[in-house]
Amino acid sequence: NKKNAAGLNSYLLATTLAKNLSQTMGTKNRGASSSEFVVVKYNTVPAVLIELGFLTNTSDLNKLTNASYQKKAAETIYNTVAEIFKTYPMGR
Repeated sequence: NKKNAAGLNSYLLATTLAKNLSQTMGTKNRGASSSEFVVVKYNTVPAVLIELGFLTNTSDLNKLTNASYQKKAAETIYNTVAEIFKTYPMGR
């Protein structure tokens, strides 16, 4: 979608999250891509879907069902979004 008043769009948000998650989690950065998913296509604000792994991959499944891995991923997402709000303030 288009950049908002602060200069943030979905692609910038997605690439920042992908970079931070791959660095923190020690995973491959598969980048960001656009899709036609309704939940992100028709938003009027920046929106992303995050894939932390694949349930069909045994190694990913083991990570995804590990509580400390989940906590680390959640903290990384939270910290990234908090930093994005500081970098691209919307005046809220």
